[in-house]
Amino acid sequence: MWTPKEFETKSMKMDFSSSGQTVVDVTALYADGENLMNAIELMEFDCDPIQFQVCDHCGYAGCSSGDWISIRRIGESVVILPAFAVMDDGEWESSEYDPPYFTRTKGSMLLGNEKYEELRSLVKDIPALKEVKKISSYEISRLLQWEAPFRMFGDYPNPITIKSNLLCTSSLQSDELAINELKKIMTHFQSSKVNIELIPISGEDEKVSFFLEGTEFIEWIPMVKRNNDFGLMFGSEHSIIEVDRG
Repeated sequence: MWTPKEFETKSMKMDFSSSGQTVVDVTALYADGENLMNAIELMEFDCDPIQFQVCDHCGYAGCSSGDWISIRRIGESVVILPAFAVMDDGEWESSEYDPPYFTRTKGSMLLGNEKYEELRSLVKDIPALKEVKKISSYEISRLLQWEAPFRMFGDYPNPITIKSNLLCTSSLQSDELAINELKKIMTHFQSSKVNIELIPISGEDEKVSFFLEGTEFIEWIPMVKRNNDFGLMFGSEHSIIEVDRG
C-alpha cells in the first residue's frame, strides 16, 4: 500500500500523427516522480474502471490494453486499486484490464481525505469523495492477495489460501492460531458481503507479525489484534475490521 508524499503536473506533448491527428498539448500527473496519468484532459473519469494511460498513438481510452484502475471509498479515505470487478471475468479481461505498473512496484494507493482533495485540485474531473463507490470486502481480500509477499494468499485469481509452509514463526503464542485467524478473516471477506470499517491503529492494538522465509527472510504484518478481535492490516497506520450494521 502506498500513500504518495507529493503530486505534481507537467505540461507534455503527445504526437498522434500516426493516427492522422496532430501534436496535442496535454497534462501528465506524477506522484513521487512516478507517472500516473499521461494525459489528464483525455481521460474518461465517469467510467469504472478508468484507464490511467491513454493510447499514445491516438489518445483514446480503451484503444490500448492495460493501465486500468478502480477508485473506491472506505470511510473518509480512497483506495486506487486494480479493477478486480472486471479482471475476474476471465483470462482475456485479466490481461486487457491489467493495472498500472506502479501497483506492482509501490502497491495500490491509499489516500486520506486531505490527500485525495489535493489530487482533485490537480485533476478536476476525478469524482468527489461522496461520489466514489464504496469498496467491498471482496475487493479488500483480492487487493491484499495481490500485494502479499511471496504470494502468501495464493495466485490471483485463484481462491484465497495461505502458504503456511513459508511461516517460520509469528508474534502470537500459537502459530496455528495466527494462521487460522488470518485464513478465517480473508476467506470470510472474499466469500461474504461484510460490513467493514477502516480504523487508525492505536497504542492498544497489537500488530501480529509473521516471519516468512521465501527468497529472503522478512517480517510481514497482515493482522492487528484489538482486545480479543482480529482485523486486517491496511497500509502502515490502519486496520480493517468487520462491523455490525444491524
